[in-house]
Amino acid sequence: MTLRSKRLAVISNLKAIQEKNALEVLGLSQRKLNDIQTQIDSLKNYRQDYHSKLLRLGSEGNDVAKIQEFRSFMDKLDKAIAGQEQVKRTLEKEVAQRKQEWELKYQNSRSIEKIHSGALKTEQKQAEKREQNQQDESAARIGRNTNFGTNGA
Repeated sequence: MTLRSKRLAVISNLKAIQEKNALEVLGLSQRKLNDIQTQIDSLKNYRQDYHSKLLRLGSEGNDVAKIQEFRSFMDKLDKAIAGQEQVKRTLEKEVAQRKQEWELKYQNSRSIEKIHSGALKTEQKQAEKREQNQQDESAARIGRNTNFGTNGA
């Protein structure tokens, strides 16, 4: 490896680390989004159960105070669900941004990797050419020395 390919190897490794870090951040954001969706689903299920109880209370002829208490609690659940939905929208934007950042890092990493690979191939070809030239020169010298020795005898 020459100086150029060594420098490119360092840059390539750095870009790969940056890509990996960006992917980890994306994964963390995605997990947060999944967690909030699970919370929203749980709240909605809880609200549905509560709504069913409220309907039963109304059909059974329970007192108005108890029905109002249920409705008040359902309003609080609705507000909690709305708040979590807002958090979810924010997290969706964050995930989209993190995905863009990762894609950019991925593309940069692959580009540098290709350049590094190309530099290594070029250096390998140059080394093979130098070696072939040295072998040709050595063979020519041996041939001259052999011819010189036979002509002089």
